[in-house]
Amino acid sequence: MSMMQPVGQWEAAYDPGVPRHLTYPRLPLHALLENAARERPQAIATVFGGAVGSRCIDAALTYRQLDDLASRFAAGLQRLGVRKGDRVALVLPNCPQFVYCFFGTLKAGAVVVPTNPLYTVRELHGQLADSGARVVVVLSRLYPQVAEAAVGTDVEKIVVTNVKEHFPLALRVLFTLARERKEGHRVDISRDPRAMWLRDMVAAGAPPEAVDVSPSDLAVLQYTGGTTGVPKGAMLAHRALVANVHQCRAWHTLALEGDRILAVMPFFHVYGLTVVMNLAVLRGMTMVLIPRPELRHIFLAIEKHRPRFFPGAPRIYILLNESKDLARYDLTSIEAFLSGSAPLPVEVMRRFEELTGGGKVMEGYGLTEAAPVTHSNPREGTRKPGSVGIPMPDVDCKIVDLENGTREVDQGESGELCIRGPNLMDGYWRR
Repeated sequence: MSMMQPVGQWEAAYDPGVPRHLTYPRLPLHALLENAARERPQAIATVFGGAVGSRCIDAALTYRQLDDLASRFAAGLQRLGVRKGDRVALVLPNCPQFVYCFFGTLKAGAVVVPTNPLYTVRELHGQLADSGARVVVVLSRLYPQVAEAAVGTDVEKIVVTNVKEHFPLALRVLFTLARERKEGHRVDISRDPRAMWLRDMVAAGAPPEAVDVSPSDLAVLQYTGGTTGVPKGAMLAHRALVANVHQCRAWHTLALEGDRILAVMPFFHVYGLTVVMNLAVLRGMTMVLIPRPELRHIFLAIEKHRPRFFPGAPRIYILLNESKDLARYDLTSIEAFLSGSAPLPVEVMRRFEELTGGGKVMEGYGLTEAAPVTHSNPREGTRKPGSVGIPMPDVDCKIVDLENGTREVDQGESGELCIRGPNLMDGYWRR
């Protein structure tokens, strides 16, 4: 089926107000946070904590505070000798530390390597070795695994942070007494010359040296899932990530300044990175951070903070459908449920919409190599459950035959999807 059709074919199916073409700012990705801090300094950027009994207890950081922490981290990296183009791995869940270490790395001109905290030592070693990361930022609970995985790699410093650092005081005390030692969060790093605490690194407070970062410079080394072989590092330039977050902003017209977004999709995955974190920062939204997809925390956070935007994945919707507590909680604040990262079974979508009284799920499609979003179903227009939807602004695609990749297939025929757009990677790292 030919999909490189005249522009009007796709534009006719867009929601009202969504343009087919956009103008993209020529800015590095970290300018998003700097702009938010300048334009909305007192706006809440993140809320982070946990569920205690029937309450969600959390603390907030403003955009000014978040940008300040990012600058402090950038300066700390520079004191360690990190220079433009060096790689910094983040082995973190959704927490404030991920956000400001991500943007701080970019401010220093370095490249972020988002890394799954659930990886085995062998998987961690493979990614650290392939990326050539010089610095790793890791939760204290995962420090032993990272310390072992870093042996024989280019890692020179392991920056350790405790998940409780940005908890409110009451939750921090409870966590220290009840969970910190039992769950392995309390670690001794004094005998490791490579290790240091993140809190000490950002305490110095000196502003970072200015680094000339171009939109064409590499921003993120995002590893693929490895479903067809060994994971490969997709080289995502600043311009590709800036383009995709602007495409998402144009498409998701409900994502407004000052709104709240439920950040349950992990930021170490490119879907969570772009559709949650980067979109929130671009729009000055509040990220309600969920470090682990625990249903009670999700339910209580929704009731307390009333987010309007919920990017999710099939696994999340299946868990919600199976929860006996779903009907007890008020999810009516959410106006847009999204699903990506894997195919969403139609029966799961329909069951979820039935249980939530009409909360509409918008299914989309993307890939690591495209930063990642390329397609989505419209919210107001024709929605086809089980389909990836239509191309985002400035994205074109076609389906070609599997034999030689030159013939566009007929409707209903299987083939390979080819995509072009401003959000594509520069290539695979060291391939």
